[in-house]
Amino acid sequence: MNVDTALATIPPGVSPPQLAGEQLEAAFNMFNQLSRQLSHSYEELEKQVAQLSGELAEARHQRLQQLVEKERLAHRLEALLNTLPAGVVVLDEAGCINQFNQNAAQMLATDLMGQCWSAMAQQFFIRDADGLRLSDGRWVSISMRPLVAEPNTGKAQSAMPAGQIILITEVTEIHQL
Repeated sequence: MNVDTALATIPPGVSPPQLAGEQLEAAFNMFNQLSRQLSHSYEELEKQVAQLSGELAEARHQRLQQLVEKERLAHRLEALLNTLPAGVVVLDEAGCINQFNQNAAQMLATDLMGQCWSAMAQQFFIRDADGLRLSDGRWVSISMRPLVAEPNTGKAQSAMPAGQIILITEVTEIHQL
């Protein structure tokens, strides 16, 4: 477009500088309006980020409390197992020892971790007509129960056996009676 054509499009009674000023003012007003909208959007975004950060902090706090509670419960269960007057042995699915209490270790006087229970039973227990005894002569009673696997998802599933728990109780005094 040449200058003559541009001047011809200007409405009568309006000077070119006046038109340029009005266009500049309109552009400036539009810029201010968009800036306010952007600022408002940014403030809303900041509020959402603050709210989500608060929710995340609360969720983290609750998870930490649950973890502390589970740890406390685990220590309590471990203390209970160690104060039982019987030996407790936990077998994995393959029949190997993966947990035991102090009484079980003292009764069998060996390192139990990872040992195959069937081999240990043949080595340490003697079965005769009167019952079951350890190789050192102490009489024992053994109870075995299957363990049920803990579900690993929130879906309802039928739990499969996950090994066994064995309770070894010394019954020498009872046997002598």
